[in-house]
Order: sequence, then structure tokens, then C-alpha cells
Amino acid sequence: MITVAVLVVAFALLVWTTISITRASRWEREENRRWRTRWFGGALRYEEKLGDDWEGIEIETTGRSYVATGIIFRSRERWHAYPKWASERRDEIIARVSEEFRGKKLLLTEEQNHPATGQRP
Repeated sequence: MITVAVLVVAFALLVWTTISITRASRWEREENRRWRTRWFGGALRYEEKLGDDWEGIEIETTGRSYVATGIIFRSRERWHAYPKWASERRDEIIARVSEEFRGKKLLLTEEQNHPATGQRP
């Protein structure tokens, strides 16, 4: 007869294996496409592999880190403050981030300037 301890160990192994396969699959996908999105320090980061290192930019969100309710992309005017590798590829990066979060309940918007001052509210 199988004891409860054996069932618990078998379940733990199944969970560990599933997590390991999922992480390996994600790592392989990121290495192949050479870009990724991730939550880091409560902020959403878009990153690209440049040479051997991952370089990234922070993208503003609404809500709080892992429970964000929206993603706000910088206006065209402010996008150029990002590093050179990202500043000239706004449309491509927005398309990639949008693709990554397609089907998730997040509002994807572009930052709007205040009509009177041209500054963000």
C-alpha cells in the first residue's frame, strides 16, 4: 500500500519537474528570440540581449508590479530619452511588448501630454 509520504514526495517531484521544464522552455525561447519582458523590482522591463549581456528599459505601468492593470508607453517625444539601441525602435518594441501581453487583462496605452502645458499630468 502506498503511504501518504510517498504520495507527497511523488507530487513534489511532479511539481518540481513541471517548474523546471517551464523555466527551461522560457529560457530557450528568450535566448532564441534575444528579447524578453520581465518584472524587476516592481517595474516592467523590456530587455534585449546585446552581445552577451541583457540590456533593458523600464516601461511604466499602472497598478502594482505583478498585479499591474495597464502598461503605458512613453510618447514619441519622451521615447528618445531611452538608450540609443531602444530610442530608434519604438514601434518594434511596443509591438513586442503588446504581443507578450496579448490575452492578458492589461490596458496598453500611450502616454498623453497635458493639452495646456505639453507636460504629463
